[in-house]
Amino acid sequence: MAWIILEKVSFVTQRGVLKDIAYTIQNYYKNEWQFEVCKYKNKIFLRRIDQPQGFENDWHKKNSYWGIKFEDFVINLDPEINASYMMLSGTFGSGTKMLYTAEVDAIDETTGERIEVKSASENSMKNNVPKAWIQSFLGGIDTLLYGMKDQGGIIRKLLPRMALSNVSDPDPYISKYLTESDKNAMFGLLEEVLEWVKKKLPEEDRVWSCIMAGRGAMILNYGDRATDLSRIGLEKSLIEQEQWKIILQRD
Repeated sequence: MAWIILEKVSFVTQRGVLKDIAYTIQNYYKNEWQFEVCKYKNKIFLRRIDQPQGFENDWHKKNSYWGIKFEDFVINLDPEINASYMMLSGTFGSGTKMLYTAEVDAIDETTGERIEVKSASENSMKNNVPKAWIQSFLGGIDTLLYGMKDQGGIIRKLLPRMALSNVSDPDPYISKYLTESDKNAMFGLLEEVLEWVKKKLPEEDRVWSCIMAGRGAMILNYGDRATDLSRIGLEKSLIEQEQWKIILQRD
């Protein structure tokens, strides 16, 4: 990996961390997320913290199972599509240099398109499409392929492939659930949170946890320390402006 100029990289992380942060603004359920963060040799490393075993209820487990099986079925069925692979991405947003991994479900050998395979029910698309879009965009995905399932997890139809790469002519199905303003707001939030972490993280070689506690504040802490370093209150105003306000507060 000698071609990666690490001196210019500010963050090293996983796509899942970036997705969870950006998606907060569109996540109707405001699920909790958390990641570990450490500053080492002037670089910030962020790692997603997986939920403990037993955290998911039966509904989550079923949906995860259905999604994985649909993905396997589509990839194995189509002779033009290869298995998944990992890729590395670089510059992000307004020039922030970062290095992060992203898994790609498949690549079409005929067109070279990188494909993300998703399954969802019709009534979940409002919440599902924004998450799939930000995940795909961060991973350099060209096309989203959706299978529409019923309440029993059976795929009843395939939607036409949704192109992500044509910025000047966005896919009408994605535009139905996600406006250009929504996309900008997600990236705006992501950049501001990363900048906050960069400023607030102490110059210490120790691992901290960064937690978004559902609809509450974002907290940066270490071990059993009782005092939070700072909080970020997130407030969405759909009437005044279609973006997030980040309010910095000190304890």
